[in-house]
Amino acid sequence: MLTFMVQNPKLKREHYPNVLYRVHLPGISQTSYSHNMGFKCSARGHIDICNYGDLAGCLSSHLDNDPNQASHFISMFGSRDHAVHWARLKLRHGHATSAMVMEINPAEIKNVLGRSIPILKVSDVVEMYPEMIPYGADERWFDDEYLALYKVPAQAISKCYCI
Repeated sequence: MLTFMVQNPKLKREHYPNVLYRVHLPGISQTSYSHNMGFKCSARGHIDICNYGDLAGCLSSHLDNDPNQASHFISMFGSRDHAVHWARLKLRHGHATSAMVMEINPAEIKNVLGRSIPILKVSDVVEMYPEMIPYGADERWFDDEYLALYKVPAQAISKCYCI
């Protein structure tokens, strides 16, 4: 696996929307969720998002929705309409029996020390490294997708909508 360093893909605060939206499919999502803790990734260990090998491996399997590969990322959408559409699609196709859309304040996605948790805009990363797009996927699928690394704490969740 390649180990060279890449430009830090973390977005600056002024480059992400004021609100992001997380779709949660209870009992289906690998990401764990609790009202007190928020969302936590299912993967163990840590990755270096500035290491090409770490970023490429983790991002590709995350975008491929590989059910056998736990992800270090928490997916979010930049628009409520997109999140609701995606949730309804999962319900309509029988992939889930219930769905919730959470409104997220990205400025509150912080660790216990109050430091911002990295947020990546998928379209920016795959534009720089198109080889990270899973086979058969279309780059446009990721236009409105954002990823938080490891977790989205409960204090970042401002509203919850049942779909």
